[in-house]
Amino acid sequence: MSRLRIDFGASGPLRRANTLDASSPGLSEAIQHRARLGRGSVGSLGSSVFDPSAHSPGRWAALVGAWGGLRSAAADRARSDAQRDLKVARAPLAATLALVAGQRAQAKNGAVFAAILGLATGGCANLDVPSLSPDLSPRPRTERVRVRGPGSGSTVVENCTPSPRTPIVYLGMNDGASYEVAALKRAGASVTHLGSAKNQDGLEHEGRWFDLTDADDRRAYAEALGVVGMRGRELARLINEADDYGRDEVAALARTLSEAESGARCLDRLILSGHSDGGSIWGDDNGLLTWDLIGELMALFPRASAQVRALMIAACYSGGESTFAQLRTALTGLDSMLGYDESAPGSKVGATTHLVRWAEATTPNGSRGESESSLRVDLMSGTRKGQNIAVWTRENGYQVNRVRSPLEVDESRYEATRTAIASIVEGETDATDGPNGVLRTHLNNVHHVLSHPDLPEHQRAVLEREAQRMPRLIHYDAVRRRFAETYAREIAAGYGAAGMEPAPIERLSRSEAVRSMYELDRVRVDRSRRDNANAEPIDRLYLLLRKGLLDLDPAVIPASWI
Repeated sequence: MSRLRIDFGASGPLRRANTLDASSPGLSEAIQHRARLGRGSVGSLGSSVFDPSAHSPGRWAALVGAWGGLRSAAADRARSDAQRDLKVARAPLAATLALVAGQRAQAKNGAVFAAILGLATGGCANLDVPSLSPDLSPRPRTERVRVRGPGSGSTVVENCTPSPRTPIVYLGMNDGASYEVAALKRAGASVTHLGSAKNQDGLEHEGRWFDLTDADDRRAYAEALGVVGMRGRELARLINEADDYGRDEVAALARTLSEAESGARCLDRLILSGHSDGGSIWGDDNGLLTWDLIGELMALFPRASAQVRALMIAACYSGGESTFAQLRTALTGLDSMLGYDESAPGSKVGATTHLVRWAEATTPNGSRGESESSLRVDLMSGTRKGQNIAVWTRENGYQVNRVRSPLEVDESRYEATRTAIASIVEGETDATDGPNGVLRTHLNNVHHVLSHPDLPEHQRAVLEREAQRMPRLIHYDAVRRRFAETYAREIAAGYGAAGMEPAPIERLSRSEAVRSMYELDRVRVDRSRRDNANAEPIDRLYLLLRKGLLDLDPAVIPASWI
């Protein structure tokens, strides 16, 4: 059957609503009947209503009913323009259906049926329609929001004026995290502790265990949080990109952010606690989270991240001005930040005092930002390493206790200490003044240069690699023990293939280990000239020793070892 489409004059999105399919039973016959009468065009269907010779009671009743619906729809000023337009568009459609029925009515009962149909279809044109666009207007911070979640029933929270009872969200990477949280609670703070999972890289949520090393479980976890579609895939990617043993921390932080994003909780203050080299944070035998990864995670939850008013990073070298600037782009609602321009105190040797003082200084007093002026650079005066803090406030900007120097002065100091430690870096000699001697001074100088936001990017990349390398050199005693334990099989196989006694890496100084590496290399080169049978284990060990103990490459020496 041929298909004839009848258009009633609307355009754009409403055009489909005003188009009839002529293949419909009854309607096709009516059109063909009108054509046989010599009124062949489709338009004659409407014009015939006004032909006195063609009228019937049913047709007039249908016309009156549809006209009433059309007039009511057009006059409904309480509706949005889009809703009125849709009602007006439905009225001609309703009228036409009624007129077709009336056209075929040849008896009294047919006229009555047509009249009822006309009144009904005219009324249908005036039915309410839902809004065509969502309400995207921002919620005021004090709006009460009703939230429903799986198993949670109905919860009403304030969205979101901070109060002293709003929990501090604490993400701890170190073994001392529980000790720090206990100190905060003793001081009267409410704390949400996001610690390491009992089984690394996994997390329990709503009674289900998710293996975060598994791609399907990562996607399922995102869906369980209500993060779906492209955002869900991005969250699964970020969880996977975390360092080994860091996936559970990313997933736990994502859960807290998703709750705040939906209105199920309020965020106000955030603590990140662990070790840092200025570009990331990690824990003892735990994972590593870079600032870039944290920034991408925050971007997935913009409403939640904008609620964070105060941030403390309880970690060494976390308070550079460039670091603060980077994190402010991720946490757009920040009023204040506190970190460390140089080294930070450990959990049981001063960190808890700093955490409690910060919590007291940033306790909200009833409205956003009232406590900002309480955060000053002398906040930790009289405490261990209190002189090393750096603060930023929206009111006063970036501040440190040391006298800040121009970039060229900091670069000059860096070059001086770099020259002084060159033989130590190359493995020719060993440091003799402990972890707080010349190596620490040089690391401080590296970070002082990195702190300058105007540092050229090519220089920044070089110095960031050096900032990663230096802590591994300072803490070489820990590095050598973990290296010997982790690569014991490769050490035995390599030295055995070379016909050498395995070097006791765990007891050797770094310069001694480097000399052993060079001895292995001489044997390796000599063997390769005569016999390649045992070359592979020797080559593998040589590369491990060179990258691990000489270059201190993070790919061989994970941050969690230091």
